[in-house]
Amino acid sequence: MPSDLDLAGAEVEIARMPNHLTRLAETLQPLHADETFDFVLLDCPPSLGILMTNALAAADELLTPIQCEYFALEGLVKIVRLIEQVRDSGANMRLQLGGIVMTMRRPDKS
Repeated sequence: MPSDLDLAGAEVEIARMPNHLTRLAETLQPLHADETFDFVLLDCPPSLGILMTNALAAADELLTPIQCEYFALEGLVKIVRLIEQVRDSGANMRLQLGGIVMTMRRPDKS
């Protein structure tokens, strides 16, 4: 489902709710139990707000885009640490790095 401007206020509204860090996981639980879908992709902004935290608490795997440059590896290390923090906090013990998608790759460069 595409997002729209209404999502901008969602972070504030979710922050006021009980269990605000696991609301998405609770909402998606029937889909997970039903096994209707093989995959549900959650496209998140590159920030660590409540929406991203909810996505990490709800996900089985994290698929992360990485630019094809040396310094992007530093970001990958941070992502691995973030996954460890989510698991260590008990928010989502099953979260793991599912894959890396290389972006801005130029086939004419090595």
